[in-house]
Amino acid sequence: MNKVLFAMVAMGMTALASIQEASAHVGWGNRDLILNAQNVVDNGDGSITYEYRFGSVTGNYGWADGLDYDWGDSHIVRFTKFEITNPGGAVVDISVRAATELTNPATGEVTTALGDLNPAFTLYKGVGPVVDYGGTTGAHNLVPASSFDTTEFLNADELGKEGLFRALHDVTMCNTSGQCGTQAYVAHAGEINDPSNSVSLAGLFLEPGWYSLVIGGNSHIGIPLFGNDFTGSGIDDVDGVRGFHVDLTITPAPVPVPAAVWLMGSALVGLIGMRRREAAV
Repeated sequence: MNKVLFAMVAMGMTALASIQEASAHVGWGNRDLILNAQNVVDNGDGSITYEYRFGSVTGNYGWADGLDYDWGDSHIVRFTKFEITNPGGAVVDISVRAATELTNPATGEVTTALGDLNPAFTLYKGVGPVVDYGGTTGAHNLVPASSFDTTEFLNADELGKEGLFRALHDVTMCNTSGQCGTQAYVAHAGEINDPSNSVSLAGLFLEPGWYSLVIGGNSHIGIPLFGNDFTGSGIDDVDGVRGFHVDLTITPAPVPVPAAVWLMGSALVGLIGMRRREAAV
């Protein structure tokens, strides 16, 4: 069963940056939904669909864990990214579904994963400059306006938090040099304990810029509770690796004509009309 949830714009769902700056990790290697797409489909109507086939998460509860009081562990969700480059922005449709086969975009190697993910996701918009964490290469290179990787700066456990993923809020992370960045909540799709294996977001207008699509499981089963995991039927391996695929459809929006141009056009039309009337007299 596929649920289509329309965009829910954030309304006042932010917290103090001093509280948000906790420890977490974000990796971006092979996780660009456009550049690392397995297939690119021209739909013939001006839109393009990018099929990303290399998504996986540990467990089936990462997104749900980001809803509770002690926040979620960013290691149990998957941060992916994409950029809207069209000057007029774009309308996007996003669909995430469980999958058993994962195709590495760099090597073409196909691996398997559990296919019982009950997905949910949150979309964030980044702000800020391009920052490369410590000059390192690989999965922890940062993209414009991304959250920052950290292991020391304002540790989450010192704040009584599991980590820094917040499913319905802005997310701020910092690195060991004290550089901080915030990603702003835009919308989300999914519900707690929804048994569906796919979830979608349709008709969302996005301005130019970088975005993060953060994906995880919506199940309460497996969320740590006082050092112990919930247990229940329907999930054979609470902490097993779940696979997912993402379809991202982008329809570029026309660049808006500045108001001044419309006013100038109206004035010219008016002038032409006046001259015609004068000539007729």
